[in-house]
Amino acid sequence: MVMQMLAAGGMPVVGEHPAYEDMDCNPITLPMIPRLDGKAVKLLNPHLDPIPVGPKYRAVWLDRNLMQQARSTVKFLRGVAGIPVKPRDVKRIARAGEKDRPRALAALRQALHGEPLVLRFEDILADPLEAAQQLAMICHRAMDVQAMARRVLPRSPQCRPDMLIESMLMEARP
Repeated sequence: MVMQMLAAGGMPVVGEHPAYEDMDCNPITLPMIPRLDGKAVKLLNPHLDPIPVGPKYRAVWLDRNLMQQARSTVKFLRGVAGIPVKPRDVKRIARAGEKDRPRALAALRQALHGEPLVLRFEDILADPLEAAQQLAMICHRAMDVQAMARRVLPRSPQCRPDMLIESMLMEARP
């Protein structure tokens, strides 16, 4: 969602709509930094894949209720990747997220020599314009905050068991 907001606002992004996940960039390697300079890159595991010394980075950490994030992960693993996941795995995934969060934030702090912008998924849904304004400020560039806010699909922060949101995102190509 954050990557979609950035793209809608005019920020060059790496990866394909709607997820903007480029597995070639996870991890980022030193030789690829010049081609990524000035672009938003989605890092899945900043604590596992060290961020190389390079340009002055800005980072956004997206927080979400851990149980809802775990449900979303299970939905992805089952529905998209075809990986069989048991219902009891939701709690295990949530516990892993709880352990990973401080390590990921520490890795971002080290790469930034400061604090990342932390946005909560639930807060973005509640006030997309405010989130868009915060994103535009951290990017230090003129951005279309109205377009960014419009990319946020009105919905509950609860993870839907179906793929409705994902199909709506596919249809809402920028």
